[in-house]
Amino acid sequence: MFGKLLLSIFGGDFTAGYTSLTILAAGQLFNALTGSVGSTMMMTGHQQPAAWLMIQAALLNGVLNLLLIPHFGIEGAAFATAVATVAWNIRLYHFIRHEIGLDTSLVILFTRKRND
Repeated sequence: MFGKLLLSIFGGDFTAGYTSLTILAAGQLFNALTGSVGSTMMMTGHQQPAAWLMIQAALLNGVLNLLLIPHFGIEGAAFATAVATVAWNIRLYHFIRHEIGLDTSLVILFTRKRND
């Protein structure tokens, strides 16, 4: 909400990163909404699939950085990172939901019927 104001505390040059910060924050919001997918994978003994999916996300991030940074600069890097973060979380969430049978999503907290 006050991104530019908060960034200006560190100096005027930092406000140039506002758009990138917004893009990265959107990726992290999605990360939060999927719940603790990484921790759930580790606690249920699925470290190897989690590591493989992280490697895939890192490769996706690298490829997107190579494609987007030359044309979009820092915003391209932020977008690449946000997309890789979202992709990794979707893949982990899908694995947990279908292979383990758990729903780690925070969305379930708002969609579950209450018996009050």
